[in-house]
Amino acid sequence: MGYRKAIEYLVKDWAIQNKPEEKEKIEKSWLGAVIKGYYDGDLKEILERATWLGNDQAHYNRLFEEFDIDVLKELIDLIMVELDRQYKKAHYIETIKSKK
Repeated sequence: MGYRKAIEYLVKDWAIQNKPEEKEKIEKSWLGAVIKGYYDGDLKEILERATWLGNDQAHYNRLFEEFDIDVLKELIDLIMVELDRQYKKAHYIETIKSKK
């Protein structure tokens, strides 16, 4: 359950960082709604699957028995790499300006 909670904090914090004017809305929304509303592409797909596996770990009867905690950790690693990549791209686009 700790990994699932970490995903929620990460997802919501990143969304708030990118849309600070929507902080209250993001904080009050369900995780799935934040993922659908603030993420897209492969990252959205990976976030959804990480959420499913994280939720699954908290239940007695699991839906995804073929995937263990190590798969959830790998998904979290993928999420972190993608968010880091997005952050670095935005940082360098913003800080290195044309001299023309």
